[in-house]
Amino acid sequence: MRKKCLFFFQSFLLQIIFYFLRFCSPNLSALWIGKLFSVSGNFVPANKILQRNLKIAFPQKSRNFYQNIQKKSWENLGRNFGEMPHLAKFQKETKIFGLQNLQAAKKQNRPIIFISAHFGNWELLPALLSQEGVTFSPVFRVLNNPYLNQFLLKIRKQSLPKETPIFSKGPKDIRKIISHLKSGKHLGMLIDQKMNDGIQLRFFHQPAMTSSATVTLALKTNAIIVSGRMMRTKAQKPILIIDKPIDVLSFIPRKATPPDIKNLSQLFNDKIENWINQRPSLWLWLHRRWDKSYY
Repeated sequence: MRKKCLFFFQSFLLQIIFYFLRFCSPNLSALWIGKLFSVSGNFVPANKILQRNLKIAFPQKSRNFYQNIQKKSWENLGRNFGEMPHLAKFQKETKIFGLQNLQAAKKQNRPIIFISAHFGNWELLPALLSQEGVTFSPVFRVLNNPYLNQFLLKIRKQSLPKETPIFSKGPKDIRKIISHLKSGKHLGMLIDQKMNDGIQLRFFHQPAMTSSATVTLALKTNAIIVSGRMMRTKAQKPILIIDKPIDVLSFIPRKATPPDIKNLSQLFNDKIENWINQRPSLWLWLHRRWDKSYY
């Protein structure tokens, strides 16, 4: 009962905050919450995970580097929070680079799996892609707090076309996901978090359990894979960069062996690592990406 009350209070508090943020201009909302997070992030217990992750990924960097990335990473997360009540506004204003790559994939008349990471404002991704005529059903991790989960799902659905299905991570929805792709529809996945029942790959020169679902789903459903990431300009405006489409069958055979799947999955891990190397402050450093022994 106590836990249920806590969950309800957390959700209620977030809804109150979002309610008042809607009265601010989108840019002011993002600025204020970004600055608040950049100052208060140091005092949050999860900051220890962030600090540890930075040292795993960049073991030879200076103290100033760690402090700078830590502050900017919290600011990016705060901006995401401040932008979320205004997703429709940012959806209209956000520039997209590499749109021709998405259009090239669309012309093949095959299902598309769009992969990305918790980078920049990843919450904008489904809305931005749908306004370009390619609706991706997002795959989200179900939160422990059911009230908060319901509230966030409601916000996400508001920026998508009606009747767009949203799937949960894990075995529960896997059959629905396969059926969705086989019917020619599209899927969006964030693939940068630890997956305990995945395969062991390299990530920043360390072993990291990683999902191979992107490759296996593409093989089962004849899907094209397109990757892209949210970035921010110097003025902190969100932008989307879309990469060239990847046809899995041009890399590995349809009856792929486990090493085939592992090698191609590693390619996607390397891609995300490259994004982070370019702009480390835009990645979400707060999850335990590596084995628990690292923490």
